[in-house]
Amino acid sequence: RFPSTLLWIALGMALLLRLWLLWRHGPMEWPDSSGYFSSAKYILAATDWQQFGQNFTTFRSIGYPVFLAATMLAAGEHWPYAVTGIQTALSLLTLVYLYRLGVAVGMGTTWAGLASGLFVFSHIAIYDVSILTDSLFAHLFLIGLSALLVPLLETGAVTPLRVACCGLLIAAATLVREATIFLLPVLVPGFLLAMKASGMRWWAAAGRTALFILPALLIWQTYIAWNEA
Repeated sequence: RFPSTLLWIALGMALLLRLWLLWRHGPMEWPDSSGYFSSAKYILAATDWQQFGQNFTTFRSIGYPVFLAATMLAAGEHWPYAVTGIQTALSLLTLVYLYRLGVAVGMGTTWAGLASGLFVFSHIAIYDVSILTDSLFAHLFLIGLSALLVPLLETGAVTPLRVACCGLLIAAATLVREATIFLLPVLVPGFLLAMKASGMRWWAAAGRTALFILPALLIWQTYIAWNEA
């Protein structure tokens, strides 16, 4: 389905806002930012697993420093712009998925465009151009949820492959912010009921729900084992 004109306008304005913020302020750093990119530099310099592990136990999740380290390798001294560029791209993708989710729940194209636009023009615009976990976490989490719910609401079915891919996004969000794991007990009953309401058999709904949460559970248990080791 071709998206509404309002969605294209929202996408364009959201991109322009972030470009203006970058032009006006550059990639923003906050008190927490130095801890993330110093950890990223440590990752790139680490040669000993024991010393490496001492910096990534319970103190800080490894997901965002790894993301920063990858951008440092790929973009060199321009890595802050690579980080904010990726976060901005994910923000625009989140807008599209939230729009589709709004249409799928019956809001209509106009209200869905307005509702999704409210999100991308909120304080998340500041986070998108900042060296902080907030943007990456929010977009991974919201895309993972929306990409699962949209086909379920539109067609009443969702493939195991899509469920697994969405579960990997939630697992990645867990690596960025470990508190994600505490949201799973809230999500699981909702997904079970939504799948059952679509006409799916209980065993199929339970299997897909397990497939969705399994990657995050593996990350959780692996990180516990890492910290203990």
